[in-house]
Amino acid sequence: MTQQMKATDKVSIAGLNKADVLAALYNAAETHRLDLEFDQTPMTRTEAQGMLDCKQVYFNYFNGRMLKLDLSGSEIDPLGYDRNNGSGKVAEVIKRLRENQGMRNRELPENSILRK
Repeated sequence: MTQQMKATDKVSIAGLNKADVLAALYNAAETHRLDLEFDQTPMTRTEAQGMLDCKQVYFNYFNGRMLKLDLSGSEIDPLGYDRNNGSGKVAEVIKRLRENQGMRNRELPENSILRK
């Protein structure tokens, strides 16, 4: 039985590279503007790392995608991102990122909503 995420639950990004987190969430976000001025190319880890290296940890809008993300800690409040990109989307993207990186459930914090 899987746990249902509540609107107040934060999603753990502990143990993940924040550049990977930013790139994955950016690439999964919907473009909310139909303007042709925005580049639709997926964000790479290198591009994301460049943004983080400039001490940017909060991302509101970027290239027409509403992110509403604060990457300053080891957890993400998914409310703003999920409101604009679909309920449970942050948890889904982070779960997929963990699976792709081969992390096991035992490496997640005990109270993580991503534990099975």
